[in-house]
Amino acid sequence: MNLKQQRAAALKAAQDIVAKARAAARDLTTEEAQEIEAKTAEIKRLDEQIAEAAKSAALVAQIGALGADSDGEPATQDGDAPAKSL
Repeated sequence: MNLKQQRAAALKAAQDIVAKARAAARDLTTEEAQEIEAKTAEIKRLDEQIAEAAKSAALVAQIGALGADSDGEPATQDGDAPAKSL
C-alpha cells in the first residue's frame, strides 16, 4: 500500500468512527476520540511523507532533465554514444 493509499485508509477509518457515533446520535466515546486523534496524527505524518516524496521526485526529474543533451536525449558517456560537446 503506497503512502496515498495509507492516508486514504486512515482518513476513512476516522470518518467511519464519526459516522458511527452520528448514526447513534451520541458523542464519541473516550476510546473513539483517542482512535480519531491517532488517525489524525497518522494522516499528518503521511502528509509530510507524501510532500517529501513529491519533492524528491521533482529533484530526480530535474536532475534527469539537466542530464539531457540539446536534442532532449540523455547524454551518455559509456562509449555507446558519446555525449555531444558544445
